[in-house]
Amino acid sequence: MWHRALVVSVRVIGAVAALIAVALTTCAVSTASNGGYRIQPRDLLAIRVLGDDELSSQVTVLPSGEISLPLVGTVRLSGKTADQAAALLSGRLKPFVRDPVVTVSVLQAASMRVLVLGDVKEPGRYEINANSRVTDALAAAGGLAPTDGPPPDARVTDAEGNSQSVSLVDLLKKGQSDDDVTLNNGDVVYVPVPVRFVVNVSGAVDHPGDVDVRQGDGVAVAITKAGDSVNAGSDLNHVQIIRQPPSGRAQTFTVNLYSRDSQPWSGFFPLQKGDLVYVPKARKGVTTLDLYNVLTGLRLFFPL
Repeated sequence: MWHRALVVSVRVIGAVAALIAVALTTCAVSTASNGGYRIQPRDLLAIRVLGDDELSSQVTVLPSGEISLPLVGTVRLSGKTADQAAALLSGRLKPFVRDPVVTVSVLQAASMRVLVLGDVKEPGRYEINANSRVTDALAAAGGLAPTDGPPPDARVTDAEGNSQSVSLVDLLKKGQSDDDVTLNNGDVVYVPVPVRFVVNVSGAVDHPGDVDVRQGDGVAVAITKAGDSVNAGSDLNHVQIIRQPPSGRAQTFTVNLYSRDSQPWSGFFPLQKGDLVYVPKARKGVTTLDLYNVLTGLRLFFPL
C-alpha cells in the first residue's frame, strides 16, 4: 500500500516540477526579450523549444531579416521584439508540436544604421552599436551645432514613420536620462535648425543697425552682437523693445538686463522677427568703471 502511495507521490512531484519548468520557461520569454529592442539583420538569436533540443538552435538573422528553422521553414523576424518573435514561432510550430513553449533571446546584437539630420555638426548616416540611444547618435554626428539659445526638441522617426519628440533641454542640460530614447535600425534623428531673422539695435551701442539672431535668442544676445563696450555708455537697466504685431498696435517692453526678478528674466527676453531694440545712454552719475564692471559680469552670462 505504501509502495503505491509512494509511486503516486513521485508522479505528482514530477508533474508539479514539469509545470514549474513550463512556468519558468514562459517567464523566460519576457526576461529574454531584451526590453524594447527589435530584432534586425545580422543579430545572433538563441531559440529554444522546451523539451525539443533538435528544434532549439542559435541562428543569425539573414540580411533579408529572415531565419530558417526545421518544420517552421523561413520566417521573417526583423523588426519584431523577442516576445513577438517567440509568439510567431510558437504559432508556426503548433501543427507539429503540442503546446510548444518557445523562448527567443538576442545573444549578440548587430550594429545598426541611423540617419542624423538638422542642426548637428556633421549630418549623415552612421553605424552605431545596437541599443544605442539619442545621445549616441548625436555624438556620432559630432554633437549639436553652436547655438546661442537653448537647444530645440529633437524628433525621432522610425522606419514605419512613427515619430516621438525628445527634449534636448531635459536630456542635455538637466541630465534627465529617461528622455534618452533607445534607437532602432533605420531610425532618423532630426534636430530642427533654428530660424534666423533680423532685429534692429539702436542707441548707445558700438554698431547700431540690423543684427542677425536665431529663434530663441534673448535681447542680451542682440545687444552683445551690436557692441556693448565701455565707450558705448549703454544703460542696460532700461532697454526698450518695440514690437509691431502683424495686426494691432505696437507694443513696448522695458527690460532690465541685470534683474532676475522679471519673468521671463530680461536677459533671455525672447526676440521676434522685426523687433526694434533701443539702448539708452547711461546717466552721467554712472562712471565708466561702473559700466566696465557691469558689462564684464554680463559677458560671463552671454559670451560670444
